[in-house]
Amino acid sequence: MHEESLTRSLLRQVDELARQNRATEVEEIEVECGPLSGVEPLLLQSAFERLQSSFGLTRSAKLAIREVGLEIVCLDCHAHSQLTEFHFVCPICDSTSLRVVRGDSLLLLDVRLTVPEAPRLEFVPKARNMTAQGAALGPNEARTLSPEQLRRDGISRVKIQGQIE
Repeated sequence: MHEESLTRSLLRQVDELARQNRATEVEEIEVECGPLSGVEPLLLQSAFERLQSSFGLTRSAKLAIREVGLEIVCLDCHAHSQLTEFHFVCPICDSTSLRVVRGDSLLLLDVRLTVPEAPRLEFVPKARNMTAQGAALGPNEARTLSPEQLRRDGISRVKIQGQIE
């Protein structure tokens, strides 16, 4: 079963992510599944329930599957559309020169972890310069935090986005 190998890979990645961040458990894993991904959501859920106990930190995790439609862009008129059927014709200009922009993959959207010793849940940037505690950020900046920084900064939930390998 194709979904079983995908689920095993997903659980392995999430379990490793949880260990790297010294999490005590994985609360929820959210994925996006499109109609051209080759993945059947019910079979993915079934495989998840069957395999999750094999990976320590995902034992009590919930799997949230967000099913998305098939989104395309027309290469002739540049219109963005959602196809309701597998009829690959632009609904605006009837062109068949299309590119799929969403709905052709299985994506890992979010992983919610429980990280111990983290009393507060927010990170508020104070300035753009370096401080004794680490790099402070402006409102539109981001940074990668090590597990030690997560605990030091008191962050107990981590949002991860990326493609399932």
